[in-house]
Amino acid sequence: MEVWYADLWRCPKCDHETVAGFGNGPLKEHFEDGFGEWLDIAKAKADNKKEIAMDKATLEKMAVTAFENMTKARAALFEAAEAAIMSRNTLEADKASATVGGVFDGKNAEIREAQAREHLQARYLEVDMNDRAERKARHDFDRASIEVDTVKTLLRIAELV
Repeated sequence: MEVWYADLWRCPKCDHETVAGFGNGPLKEHFEDGFGEWLDIAKAKADNKKEIAMDKATLEKMAVTAFENMTKARAALFEAAEAAIMSRNTLEADKASATVGGVFDGKNAEIREAQAREHLQARYLEVDMNDRAERKARHDFDRASIEVDTVKTLLRIAELV
């Protein structure tokens, strides 16, 4: 069992509840020491908190923020993907130049690849860093997309009431 941080939204007209805005990871997991006691305290605190009313102004603000975040995430993903492509292209050009220049003299492909990795270590590191940045940007875009979908769902619920 895992406990996650999230927001509970309740429609004031029909009492429908929706959970949205999950955190990056679980707050606590069942195998951790003191989980039972922690869960009891967390439940008691949650019972005392006020619920957020799903009014028009709040939904509008959530929608604007979600779409802005998605636009920013899309732009960041594009930039990260372009940087990754450019670094791979630069690496391949440097490998080709070194191969033609006789820098790699291995007898088989594996030895030549090992020589390339040693000779172009900085370029390989740059490719790896750009690939990681692209994966993070893709993850951020996915999260922003999920948030937009959540807002769309909340807006549909509000329209039904």
